[in-house]
Amino acid sequence: MTLSPRSEALALRIYNHCVPLEWDCTHADVADALGVSVGRVRSVCKVKGWNQRLRVTKPYSNSSRREDAINAHDLRRLV
Repeated sequence: MTLSPRSEALALRIYNHCVPLEWDCTHADVADALGVSVGRVRSVCKVKGWNQRLRVTKPYSNSSRREDAINAHDLRRLV
Protein backbone atom coordinates (compact mmCIF):
# COMPACT_ATOMS: atom_id res chain seq x y z
CA MET A 1 0.00 0.00 0.00
CA THR A 2 1.31 3.43 -0.85
CA LEU A 3 0.78 6.59 1.13
CA SER A 4 -0.58 9.85 -0.17
CA PRO A 5 1.81 12.81 -0.19
CA ARG A 6 0.06 14.14 2.91
CA SER A 7 0.59 10.84 4.73
CA GLU A 8 4.22 10.64 3.55
CA ALA A 9 4.74 14.09 5.07
CA LEU A 10 3.23 12.82 8.32
CA ALA A 11 5.50 9.77 8.16
CA LEU A 12 8.53 12.06 7.97
CA ARG A 13 7.26 14.04 10.97
CA ILE A 14 6.69 10.81 12.92
CA TYR A 15 10.16 9.54 12.04
CA ASN A 16 11.81 12.85 12.97
CA HIS A 17 9.96 12.88 16.29
CA CYS A 18 10.67 9.25 17.23
CA VAL A 19 14.29 8.72 16.20
CA PRO A 20 15.81 11.15 18.75
CA LEU A 21 13.68 9.41 21.41
CA GLU A 22 14.90 6.00 20.19
CA TRP A 23 11.24 5.14 19.49
CA ASP A 24 10.54 5.19 23.25
CA CYS A 25 7.04 6.63 22.92
CA THR A 26 3.48 5.48 22.32
CA HIS A 27 1.19 6.20 19.38
CA ALA A 28 -0.69 8.60 21.67
CA ASP A 29 2.54 10.41 22.63
CA VAL A 30 3.40 10.92 18.97
CA ALA A 31 -0.13 12.04 18.10
CA ASP A 32 -0.13 14.57 20.94
CA ALA A 33 3.30 15.91 19.98
CA LEU A 34 2.38 16.29 16.30
CA GLY A 35 -1.20 17.47 16.78
CA VAL A 36 -2.81 14.66 14.79
CA SER A 37 -5.13 11.79 15.68
CA VAL A 38 -3.86 8.51 17.09
CA GLY A 39 -5.59 6.74 14.22
CA ARG A 40 -3.55 8.62 11.62
CA VAL A 41 -0.33 7.82 13.48
CA ARG A 42 -1.28 4.13 13.70
CA SER A 43 -2.21 3.98 10.01
CA VAL A 44 1.01 5.56 8.80
CA CYS A 45 3.13 3.46 11.17
CA LYS A 46 1.38 0.31 9.97
CA VAL A 47 2.20 1.03 6.33
CA LYS A 48 5.80 1.97 7.19
CA GLY A 49 6.22 -1.07 9.46
CA TRP A 50 6.95 1.05 12.53
CA ASN A 51 4.22 -0.16 14.90
CA GLN A 52 6.53 -2.69 16.54
CA ARG A 53 9.06 0.06 17.28
CA LEU A 54 6.67 2.12 19.42
CA ARG A 55 5.82 1.30 23.03
CA VAL A 56 2.36 -0.04 23.69
CA THR A 57 1.94 1.51 27.17
CA LYS A 58 3.28 4.36 29.22
CA PRO A 59 6.35 3.64 31.37
CA TYR A 60 5.81 3.01 35.07
CA SER A 61 5.70 6.24 37.03
CA ASN A 62 6.70 4.78 40.39
CA SER A 63 8.91 1.91 41.44
CA SER A 64 6.29 0.01 43.46
CA ARG A 65 4.07 -0.56 40.40
CA ARG A 66 7.13 -1.61 38.41
CA GLU A 67 8.23 -4.00 41.16
CA ASP A 68 4.73 -5.49 41.30
CA ALA A 69 4.83 -6.12 37.55
CA ILE A 70 8.27 -7.70 37.79
CA ASN A 71 7.14 -9.94 40.66
CA ALA A 72 4.01 -10.99 38.74
CA HIS A 73 6.18 -11.80 35.71
CA ASP A 74 8.53 -13.90 37.88
CA LEU A 75 5.54 -15.80 39.31
CA ARG A 76 4.21 -16.60 35.84
CA ARG A 77 7.60 -18.01 34.86
CA LEU A 78 7.55 -20.36 37.83
CA VAL A 79 4.13 -21.79 37.00
